[in-house]
Amino acid sequence: MKEKNWDSKMQLRFTFEELEKAPLIVGAIYQSKESSDIKYEPISTLFKGLGIGNMGGYRPKTKAIPPFAILYTTGKEKEWPDIFIPETGVMEYFGDNRSPEKDLLDTPLNSMLTKCFELLEGSEEERKKVPPFLIFKKVGEKYRHVQFLGLAVPGMKDVNPSKCLRLITDIKDNKSYQNYLIYLTVVNVREISWDWLQALKNDPNNHMKLAPKQWLDFVKYGQNGIEPLKAILELDARNSYLQYFAETIVPENLKEGINELINTDDGWSIFEDLNLEKLLQEQTEKVVKLFKRNLTLAKSLKELYEGKCQICGFTFKKENGENYSECHHLIPLGENGSDSLDNIIIVCANCHRMLHYARIEFRNIEENTRVFLINNEESTITYLPKHFKI
Repeated sequence: MKEKNWDSKMQLRFTFEELEKAPLIVGAIYQSKESSDIKYEPISTLFKGLGIGNMGGYRPKTKAIPPFAILYTTGKEKEWPDIFIPETGVMEYFGDNRSPEKDLLDTPLNSMLTKCFELLEGSEEERKKVPPFLIFKKVGEKYRHVQFLGLAVPGMKDVNPSKCLRLITDIKDNKSYQNYLIYLTVVNVREISWDWLQALKNDPNNHMKLAPKQWLDFVKYGQNGIEPLKAILELDARNSYLQYFAETIVPENLKEGINELINTDDGWSIFEDLNLEKLLQEQTEKVVKLFKRNLTLAKSLKELYEGKCQICGFTFKKENGENYSECHHLIPLGENGSDSLDNIIIVCANCHRMLHYARIEFRNIEENTRVFLINNEESTITYLPKHFKI
């Protein structure tokens, strides 16, 4: 195996032939053969001898708690849009009861998750029984290549476990049925030891001596011991692209103040909602004016809500003591959405990703609230009266 397998995008890659000796590194891509044949999918080869199988989003397919669990997602199922939020390390993952034919706990993953979350609220000894979750996502369209997103634990830091295993109701063929939506957190471990995974399967009474510190902290302290892995490189890449936008795309007569505006928390949020690839084909002047105006509105709304999410109320303090939040346009500006105040809300990073990637159906504003459906589950956006008068 080559010492470094970096591709042109600075991503670490391992070919199918290298998988049996490849390290398990966060962010690395593990390739299938150039075939759609299931026998060439990479996960089963990577974990050869560990009994995980070669099919499904949850492996191994057992209702019992396994030594460790693998969760796989394409990220492209519109009905069940699994979402990874690199800014927070949080993974939103749907259970495996996806039709009315079965009850909630008749499926392997949902049955196992119920047991896991019961252990999560127990003692340190009980948390030792919680399996590590290893998360992979499909990359590319043609073959079965996957990327390793990291080692995850069930739940989120400082959030009650009961809020991290959500029961949702859906309808198919005019029949109602239930499924789970779970929240996991990818912890700050860059490489997973194969010796630890082997011990989890073959020497379960002694695997803790090989476990990474971040896993041990989770076992000892529960939710309070979670240290998320945050995608610093991805955020740096976003900032670099924004800087490129400011220096290269924006005409000289429109550059005044743009650098200062870009270097704010909402730089990327506005950039994303503007759908710039489309708008820049039209008129750059319009884009820059919208960018400036909406950053100003976002700043004013953040002050009004003290950085708290209008959906769930969550915020956290940054190193400088300020509350962190993001702004979202309910209808993106790049899709002819209005830049009026009734189209902008303040949200946490978690809710922001859901609004972009989940199935959303909005209703009208009534008495300072707007009810909406997210994957058929009702939620509410709460508005302060001053929201519409800024």
